[in-house]
This record gives sequence, C-alpha cells and structure tokens, in this order.
Amino acid sequence: MARKLFKSTVAETVDIKAGQKNVNIEWPFEDLKPHELATYKDSSGNDKLAIAFGCGCTGTPELLSDRLCVKYNDSGNNKGLVSKALTVFYKDSEDTPVRVRNEKGVEIFNPNLGKTVLTFSVNIKD
Repeated sequence: MARKLFKSTVAETVDIKAGQKNVNIEWPFEDLKPHELATYKDSSGNDKLAIAFGCGCTGTPELLSDRLCVKYNDSGNNKGLVSKALTVFYKDSEDTPVRVRNEKGVEIFNPNLGKTVLTFSVNIKD
C-alpha cells in the first residue's frame, strides 16, 4: 500500500474578498517528512522547494514541520469559486537532478521525480 503523504491533496475552500492578498492555504502532512521534499538552488544560490505553480497568483511556499503552506494573492478579476493547483516534487536520490533541460533547452523540474498535485479553491465574495 502506498504511503499517504498529505492528509488530503485538496485544501479547505477559503472565503475571501476580491483582490485579497496573502491568503494562507495549507496542506497538513500525513506520513511525509519535510526533508523528503525536493529542493534546488535558484539563480541567486538560494534554496527553493521544488514546487511548480499553475499560475503566478500563489506566493512563496513555507515549509513547516507538519504542513506545507502557500499564500494566495487574488487578482481582483474574478467572482465566485476559483480553483488552483500546484505540483510538489520529492527527493529521489542525491545524484538525481531536481532541475533538467527539456528538448527546447528550457529548465524544468525533472519529470522522473515523484510528485503530488495539490489543489485549493477560494470563494471570492463581493
């Protein structure tokens, strides 16, 4: 039986106001340890979590001992239910690169790494 890494891959829906910033979204861990998440160095040499965001409205992730948190920044252009997704990548081995270049030479997350798609929704009110 596969390990259940997050308690749920779907975060609780949050009610927000249009244009609201820094809305906390979180996914508690079930059987995942923070050191199991893949990391890489950005162009400035800073350590970053290997997370692919579906859009630019989700801010810097924060890794706590028992959960993964991100901040959502609403553009103010939508009303009602808006759903988003992000992909979290896991460490494989020390010699498996986290970032690789695709056939067009663009740097991407290594598709051979284990991964989980996490989703969340915000209900945008007037």
